[in-house]
Amino acid sequence: MLSIAAATEGRRTQNKAAKLAKIERAARRLFAKQGFHATTTRELAAAAGIGTGTLFLYFPGKRDLLIHLFKQDIAAAEGVIFAGLDPALPLRTALLYVFDGLYGCYERDLPLARVFIQELLFLDAAHRRDVASFTADFLQRLVGLIEAARARGELGAVDAPQLAYAAFGLYCFTLINWLGGLLPSRDAARLQLRASLVLLLSGHLARGPR
Repeated sequence: MLSIAAATEGRRTQNKAAKLAKIERAARRLFAKQGFHATTTRELAAAAGIGTGTLFLYFPGKRDLLIHLFKQDIAAAEGVIFAGLDPALPLRTALLYVFDGLYGCYERDLPLARVFIQELLFLDAAHRRDVASFTADFLQRLVGLIEAARARGELGAVDAPQLAYAAFGLYCFTLINWLGGLLPSRDAARLQLRASLVLLLSGHLARGPR
């Protein structure tokens, strides 16, 4: 009996995962092709091969689905980036490595990236809290890089959380300018961000610029 129950539960889990994957693929395609607002839940469900009621069981609203996709992409990118990060890199180089890696994540699907940025800027309170919590985890990783740089003597006395917040703000502003067309390419965004990080960190270096 236990083996039958376990097998049944296993099939249910597989079916749920398969439906979720179909929803994700459909949403990526439709959001990027026709925009977030123009895409209806009926279209999403049809593209995923499920009923609208089933779609709502997974995601109560379109924004829940959009945030799920955003978090999925960024979390995967962060895992790869930080796994490949050399802890001995100077702070400016490390920050640029991290941020440019995220730019690479957005570059893989620019139409969808623009949808992410447009919608994430103006969320309601509940969704804003969800994204803020997710962002806080990333900021804490930046704080870790800053504290490590301070511990090895690269930085003077500095408020690590505030410096992390400032660096993240430069990354976000440059990202918005790139995706919005004010910067023509990822390379241009990288150069602009590098120049901004040089200015940000110059007043905090304990030794000469690296």
